[in-house]
This record gives sequence, C-alpha cells and structure tokens, in this order.
Amino acid sequence: MRPHLFTHQIAFYLFLIGFVLAQCSLQAQSNTLDEGCFITFLQIGNLFSADKKHAVMIYLSDAFAQSDDDFRVNVHIFEITAASIHQVFEVTQLSSYYRELAANIADLDGNGNNELLVLTSEPEWGSPDKPANEYYHRIMYDWASNSFTVHRGFEQLPNPIFLSPDYVYTYQTCGCGGDCWLSALYHQKDKQLQPIALLEDRCVGVGKLFAIDQQAKTLIAETLATDGRAAMPAFWKRFINDSQQTPAGR
Repeated sequence: MRPHLFTHQIAFYLFLIGFVLAQCSLQAQSNTLDEGCFITFLQIGNLFSADKKHAVMIYLSDAFAQSDDDFRVNVHIFEITAASIHQVFEVTQLSSYYRELAANIADLDGNGNNELLVLTSEPEWGSPDKPANEYYHRIMYDWASNSFTVHRGFEQLPNPIFLSPDYVYTYQTCGCGGDCWLSALYHQKDKQLQPIALLEDRCVGVGKLFAIDQQAKTLIAETLATDGRAAMPAFWKRFINDSQQTPAGR
C-alpha cells in the first residue's frame, strides 16, 4: 500500500471514531443514553455504486435511560472522494435486535441495486424470549440521484423473501411447534407494498388461501400443508403465474 493512501485511510478511521464520540457526547448531554454507545458495523468501498465510494457506520446507543425499548441503532453513510469526506445520509434511533446488531449490504429484491439491511426485533419486543422471526430496517439506494431512503413499514414484514423486484412474501411462525404459520404475498411498486394474498395453517395441516383487497380477506382455496417454509417459494411463484394468466373479471 502506498504511504499516502495508508495515511489517508488512517485519517479517515480517526475521523469516524471522532464523529461517533461526538455523537455519543451530544446524546449523553440530552439524557438519551445510559451506558454509552459504540461502533458495531463499519464498511468502506464501492458498496452501492461502481463509481462512488461510500462508508457505512452503524452503532448502538442505550435507550434504557428513558424506557425499556432496548438499544437503538444509528446509521451514518459517508461519500468518499479524493478531496473530501462528507455525510450523505443519517438516520438515528431505529430499533435494534435486543442488545445485538447485525447488518448486511446486498441486492435484496434483485433489481441490481445494493441496499443496507439492519436486523431488528421491534414487532416482537413483547415476546418473553428472543423473536422467532427476523425483521429488517431497509435503507434503499437510488444510484440516479445518489441518495438513500428508509423504506418505512418494511420492518414489519417477518422473514421477507423477494421472488422478483415486484413480489415479496413473508413467512411467520405462530406456535404449535412450527405447525402454525402464516405467509403473505406483497406486490412492490414505487417503494410501496400492497398485500395480495395470505396462506395460513393454524395447526391443522390445512392451508387456507385468502385474497386480500384493502385489508379485507376472502377465502378462495384450501390446500394440504406439510412444510410451509419449504413450500412457499414454489407456491407463490405458481400463484403469481396463475393470477397473471387469469383474464380480468374472472
């Protein structure tokens, strides 16, 4: 590594550490912290764009000083050029996964754009044990405008899996040793998620398929259900294909 590049990298890391310490100090003065905060995720590189370098820094802050809502996640994204380092995105006080944090940068929906995913347990905070299902804060990148946005409401989807950029389904356990489960299919358009259908098995080995229209559920079929988690990808792909081939009004 060339000396001046090494020096630049060291300076950048020191800048980030100083930035976090300053943020911690400000939050402590406003009584939003109890035990302090610390870096838990740091990644630098061409994370979202081939021609732009970004740095993603995520750290936890302790929110027990004001409530029992568990720790909070703070996300800062910087753009790095040869001449400057400047922050291009910030979101603070997101819910975390109890006292832990897991993050990943990946193309979640398969549209060619990487996104930042942060694990959370918010929808199941009331459960006596750690959640049985996984939820994510989704931070999306728009390469055309070089901007980031939080996909609000996505953190409510349990175990989301995209079948294509247009369709995502969820899978949620609800008891009976895994024999109770629900799977919902959503259509994604313009960063909005519209529920289309729901398949559920309430511990009886029979899945009931409902069409969803403006939150109203209409039973349209019943099917034998053995292993819902394994069967869902093929089931929803077949459902989407059949729906697209069905003429309007039928």
